[in-house]
Amino acid sequence: MEKQQKNGIVFVAILIVLFLILAIILAAYFITEKNKDDKAASEKKDLIISLVPDISRQDLDRYMAKDVYAVYGKTGPANPDLGKIIDASGTRLTPYFYPDGPVCMCGVSYLGFIEIWLYEDMPVNRTTTDNVYQIFDASGKNFQEENIPVMFIRTSLIVPDKDNRND
Repeated sequence: MEKQQKNGIVFVAILIVLFLILAIILAAYFITEKNKDDKAASEKKDLIISLVPDISRQDLDRYMAKDVYAVYGKTGPANPDLGKIIDASGTRLTPYFYPDGPVCMCGVSYLGFIEIWLYEDMPVNRTTTDNVYQIFDASGKNFQEENIPVMFIRTSLIVPDKDNRND
């Protein structure tokens, strides 16, 4: 009986040690993942601020909630007429629009930069965003503007509801 009691105590001790080891491993994993998430959030924040240095906390929070993929240029006190630059880019952007490319929408943000919405289910890499940015940059140069501010944001496909359109 005494031997069985000792074996039972040893078994319980081994289970406790294994449980503690598992707890330490899980804690280390979750701490590492949190650090990765914190680093990614910090990099994203820096990216947004590099585009809009004087962004308000409310607007920063709004853009932190988006899937910002890349930014180019920088907003400034004398922002160019970004609508004209988008219009001047015209058909050169066509190959990048859905369904042939990842761009599903573009427009001008009230914060003074061009927003390009990329369909999240299509492959995108830095070469794609570089090529699209070069089109806006070339159009900006036609208006003697450089360093055109642009943000690329990943999103689900935006499909209008045909039943609710006013045709």
